[in-house]
Amino acid sequence: MSKLNFSLQSFLIFMGLGVGLNPVIAAAPHQAETSVSIGTQLSLNLPDTDRGQPGSTLGGGKRGGCINRETKVLFRPVLPVNNEGEAIATTVSTDLNFWWYMPENDAVRAEFSVFAQNNDADALVHYQVINDINQKSGLLQVELPDNTLKPGQSYWWDLTLACDEIDRSADIYLFGSVERQNLAQMVLPNDAALLDKLTATLKGSNSYLSLSSTEAQELASALDTNRSSATVKMVSDRLLTHFTALRSDYAKLNQSLAKAQQNPGINRAEIQSLEMQRGEMVLELAQLSAFYGVWGDTVDFLAEYRADYPNDWQSLLKALFPADDPSTVEEEDLIIRLLSQS
Repeated sequence: MSKLNFSLQSFLIFMGLGVGLNPVIAAAPHQAETSVSIGTQLSLNLPDTDRGQPGSTLGGGKRGGCINRETKVLFRPVLPVNNEGEAIATTVSTDLNFWWYMPENDAVRAEFSVFAQNNDADALVHYQVINDINQKSGLLQVELPDNTLKPGQSYWWDLTLACDEIDRSADIYLFGSVERQNLAQMVLPNDAALLDKLTATLKGSNSYLSLSSTEAQELASALDTNRSSATVKMVSDRLLTHFTALRSDYAKLNQSLAKAQQNPGINRAEIQSLEMQRGEMVLELAQLSAFYGVWGDTVDFLAEYRADYPNDWQSLLKALFPADDPSTVEEEDLIIRLLSQS
């Protein structure tokens, strides 16, 4: 059952919080103006993530709701889901995007809400109406305005499909949590499987990590020798220094690329060089974000650039939708195939 099971639209518009925006629907992934190739010998190594079934409610007022019951299982967030069915989005970004797969539907609209979790009462911080949702299917993107999420604050989000303008008993919901972490305070989880994968990644010659070979081997050796809290903290702190600098360089590179693309006299080879650099950064940022548990950012990076790096996008989808349950393997295969084509 969704935490938000009634329409807030009229009240929110009256209060100045109702916003009607047009999200991006699958048709417009980022694609470089020039051919971008990072090298097929590299691979996106991601830590494992537990996967439960996403929390959702199929309304019963209108027979079948507004999504066919056979395809309702495809109404999914592109996020890790814990064993309680809660989709978890963690970020260090100021402008997080949310991504879902939207099946064909007959909804009159979709409503997206974000609430800050407080002890006494949850506070609405964002509300958005998505019109004409019944004319669209595929990968749904909703972008939060800058600095909607405050560092250290926990939030929950709710995506509602309104199946009837008046009778809301047939509504379909997805909901989950989101938290913006303070980049300077991030730490690697002291999890054996994750540290095993990180150690292998640090040792690997096919990793996207841009650490020097000397530093990478030093950190891998430390994790091989001793996994005490002090050792894990040392590795975490050194990787975080690299991660922080990389995010800063990525922001500066995007600014340089935007200026270059607006210059009609720019040499196209310069554009291609900048896009190559950005591609390398995107894949490394996606990988490091996953190791630090910032899956909202990992999804955002790879979804935005899925047209440029389809193999890495598919690697992410396989991590998020593992075929580890015989009863759902067909559903997982189908959602991966659909998202790979979006």
